[in-house]
Amino acid sequence: MRIFWRYQTTLFCFALIFTFYIGLYQAVNLLFGIAHIILPYQPPKNNELKAFITSSYFYPKSESLGDNSFALVMSINVAKSQKDYMAIQGGKIMDDAELTIYADNGTSRKIVRTNYIRITPHDYCQMITVFATTQLLPNVEKIELLSDDGSTEIPFSLPSYQKVDVVICFSPLYVFEQWQNLLLSIHMYKTFGAFMNIYLISSISSIFVLMQKYESAGYLKIQPWYRVNFPYIPSYVVDPFVGIEFENEAAAFTDCLLQYKESASYVAFFEIEDVLIPRIAPTYIEEFEKIISELRKPVYLIYKEDSYEVVGARKGSEYSAKLMLRSLSFKREDKKIRGVQSYEKVVVNPRYMNFTWIQPTSFKPGNNYFKVTQNSITHLKNIRWVSNFQISTIKNFHFQTDYSSRKSVPFYKNTTELLISTENSNKVEADFRRMFMDYEFENTLLDLPERHHYSVSISKCLMNNYYKKLNSRQFAQISCPGPQACKFKKIYGVNCIHVNATQTRRKKLSPITFHFATDPFFTSDIGCTMSVPRHTPCAVCGGTPNGSRYGPVTCLGCIVFFRRAIQKGKLQHCEKQCWREIGLDTRSCCRSCRLQKCLSAGMNPNAIQNRDKLGPRQPRRLDEILDNIDTDFDGLLQLQRKQRELHQRYSNSNKKENVSGVVKIKHRLYRRAKPYDIDLVLKLSFRNAIDWAKQFNSFWNLNDVEKKLVMSEFGIAFLLIDQAYKTSCKSEKGFWLLQNDSFLHSDYFFGIPVEDVQNEIDLLQSTYHSEFVNDLLGAIKQPFSILKIDKLECVILKILLLLTPSFPGRVKLEDSEKMISKCMSNLMSYSFKKCPDNGMVRFGEVILLIRSIRSAVKVFYNQTKLSVNFDVSKFDSFVKNCFLS
Repeated sequence: MRIFWRYQTTLFCFALIFTFYIGLYQAVNLLFGIAHIILPYQPPKNNELKAFITSSYFYPKSESLGDNSFALVMSINVAKSQKDYMAIQGGKIMDDAELTIYADNGTSRKIVRTNYIRITPHDYCQMITVFATTQLLPNVEKIELLSDDGSTEIPFSLPSYQKVDVVICFSPLYVFEQWQNLLLSIHMYKTFGAFMNIYLISSISSIFVLMQKYESAGYLKIQPWYRVNFPYIPSYVVDPFVGIEFENEAAAFTDCLLQYKESASYVAFFEIEDVLIPRIAPTYIEEFEKIISELRKPVYLIYKEDSYEVVGARKGSEYSAKLMLRSLSFKREDKKIRGVQSYEKVVVNPRYMNFTWIQPTSFKPGNNYFKVTQNSITHLKNIRWVSNFQISTIKNFHFQTDYSSRKSVPFYKNTTELLISTENSNKVEADFRRMFMDYEFENTLLDLPERHHYSVSISKCLMNNYYKKLNSRQFAQISCPGPQACKFKKIYGVNCIHVNATQTRRKKLSPITFHFATDPFFTSDIGCTMSVPRHTPCAVCGGTPNGSRYGPVTCLGCIVFFRRAIQKGKLQHCEKQCWREIGLDTRSCCRSCRLQKCLSAGMNPNAIQNRDKLGPRQPRRLDEILDNIDTDFDGLLQLQRKQRELHQRYSNSNKKENVSGVVKIKHRLYRRAKPYDIDLVLKLSFRNAIDWAKQFNSFWNLNDVEKKLVMSEFGIAFLLIDQAYKTSCKSEKGFWLLQNDSFLHSDYFFGIPVEDVQNEIDLLQSTYHSEFVNDLLGAIKQPFSILKIDKLECVILKILLLLTPSFPGRVKLEDSEKMISKCMSNLMSYSFKKCPDNGMVRFGEVILLIRSIRSAVKVFYNQTKLSVNFDVSKFDSFVKNCFLS
């Protein structure tokens, strides 16, 4: 105590200084979120690096990257780099790590090492976007990323070399429903000389159909944008759902830049709400050229964004681009609530840029840029939907009353200058009318939504969870920005499409495990919802989630209870309303109240399929048919349905009647198959067969050679079953239908113009062709039609063809005898259920189909050696590798 009293002043000063620094640290951390800068760098507890490859391009010719260059874009869960971290946020390029790339062109091989560059300039998200480029060999056939203990072969694409002046790249669209924005943007950009590249995640189905019509007309490209995903990886290692910034927007923009690097003169990165009206020159290319003509090294232009309010038609049948442009009205934005994301947008010369983030801050220092002051982007901030869309409507809802009397023309900002001339607005309207007449999409316009379902709630959610915190500089409270922070329920009666893709399980490698997805496609199974995060509880009782088959995410117990309660009915009414207290411990107390809780949570009774209308289930429920086996009939039926839906994506919807080679069969148009169609359906079928076989653990245990032997037969058998089913259901005599709505006819010259039938080679080919088609029709199509083979029996045939040991080389799957026996037993039960009087006969005839299909496989192989249309050497490399040499 004596020492304390002697040095009390000194101790008090030390305590005061210590308290001051602690308080300063807390204040800095709260206000600016930069405490990590003054603390020693702490490496992450988990050092498993997982990378998802979003883009990979090989450039045979490139003015900027060099010939035979390779460019790669990935999302990776790397930890932040303490060194020069603030310089990264300021735009400095960081070489964080090294990739080893292996290339093979069939004659030469090469291994190169290159650094990948960080694109994302912040650490709010677990996943960041990175870019890498290097030069490889000419005519590359295979590219692999090498690790310390293995390698990963990755798919790659060639960039576009078709010249175009301007490409507009839009940020990924999810739960998209603002069709007025879409139509205005499409015709504005087309009128003034730009091509649109739309990255699509999900949208209202009718809007997707509208996009497809414009894609077929050459206005735009719909690019499926599959979310970053790591199947079978625990969330504590990496959770991309909560760790990706704005649906991986930086990767999408960089992908678009790389895709059009050699073909476009300029590439712009906009939102779908952004419309650039050229005011400096008549077209986009002329405006950009005029602005940059005075720059020493033209790299990129920065356009400021100005918000406008606009009136739009509620009904698609009343839409008018001209009237919508006339209703534009400038809105002065309150800086306190303005979102930083939509402040500036960029137009770049792709020759001088290799990657881009969402904002210009990640661009290479020293690059010459110009901030455009003579023009700005028209950002459609608010759209008011009105009925009876006409001139009087615009005047009534016009926001600038001072100018509403001047024939309802739009003005640039608060000036008296016109935003767009009457002549130009007439051009935009004329382009819309021309498209309307040429493609006859009146019915499509009638199907467009007439109210907001998701956009308003998502906009409010992002503003509250991200932009307000960003504008108030509460950096420490900002989490990874994106739609995953917003919750919205599936709305029944609102049909949606969502992107999906094929993804396989990857072996863990060191230091980085590389993942990627292939064959993206759009499906209606997922709907307008974001993928469900792993931690989302049951909407009824808060238990462990199992799925959303009846609407909201619920546990298995609530799913089973709801189905049984609806099917049985007759639950007594509870007057206590105890459903409000239902939780994990009390969910079984009152059945009536628990049902009310399910209905209140949004579970839909109409989504329940009544499977027992004809009596007791014989055979048993599909997922119980193969008890104690790693095969699930219900799952395989779902897989088969999704695969057949995918086939419809590849059918040509623009076929016209009375054209050579096009015929109408049962009110649907089909065209004569060409070698391209044969190659396409083979590629689809082999990929589908591989996905099918991967449902069996015994297939995984085969080595690569054995898997190829299996697929060489099973892939063709798989193709023939799908085609036979489609032919038996939809075809007429003499036609064999392919998955993409093309056909083979027993008459080789059917659908060929007379002037093309000239030489003996055609006559010889006709003999081979007729024999081949007649064999297929007689051996497979005829019994399929007579027996009326259904979807479940197609599944059983595919399983038996995969499991029975008759592959070349006598490859045998493990435990196949037990599995075959189970399949046979349940097929017999199903046959008696379907045909009680002669179930045994039907069972035998279905089994005999296996031999007929195998014989048809041999006929197919013989056809590849005789027919020009089936020449394997001209097929895709993937297809060629699937055939036995």
